[in-house]
Amino acid sequence: MGAFHICTSLCTILLPPSIEFIHHTAFELCTNLTSIELDPSLASIVIKYDRYGDGIINDKIGTLYDVFDNKPSLCQISPRLYDQLNMGNERENNKVNVNIKVFVNWQNYSQKRNKQGRLTLYTALEQEVTWSDGLGEILEGNGAAIEETDGITGVEAFMLAAVGSNSSLEIVFKLLEDHPAAINPYVMPRLQQEVPTKKRNHADIV
Repeated sequence: MGAFHICTSLCTILLPPSIEFIHHTAFELCTNLTSIELDPSLASIVIKYDRYGDGIINDKIGTLYDVFDNKPSLCQISPRLYDQLNMGNERENNKVNVNIKVFVNWQNYSQKRNKQGRLTLYTALEQEVTWSDGLGEILEGNGAAIEETDGITGVEAFMLAAVGSNSSLEIVFKLLEDHPAAINPYVMPRLQQEVPTKKRNHADIV
């Protein structure tokens, strides 16, 4: 059963950012619960489902899924995408086969670094996350990340996007479009070498 199962004295609750996983029955049958708020710095939260309980909190706010689905700051993503974005972090040791629903706050999630200090943008690029699947939201949430080099490989974002069996030229172009200066250190020295120096003769001097 959930931690607050049939807790009729509970009226409101604020979920701290340290909560990453919550069971779908956590507030089941809390008949007087009217508000479940999230800490503004919360980056993601995962609802675990199993066959025990339907998870209905009360008729007014429905289930946890209903609560999170109605939060403008949260966006539901696929478990596969969540798994990709958490590469490099320790996985939770979960022996029970459960279904999950994942919600993220892109503004906060894009600021996160994994155990190796790697920003979400670079994890997403290495995992070949597409623009529509979340890469666009990650970059929108933390545009400054593109100005850093990857903490693991030491390369620019557009370079990381260019490698891999499913690399996308469209993504490489968009990354360069957002941060064109990233290519300068690799292009300018060569251009300077290739541009010949014009010799002046006496006719050029008036």
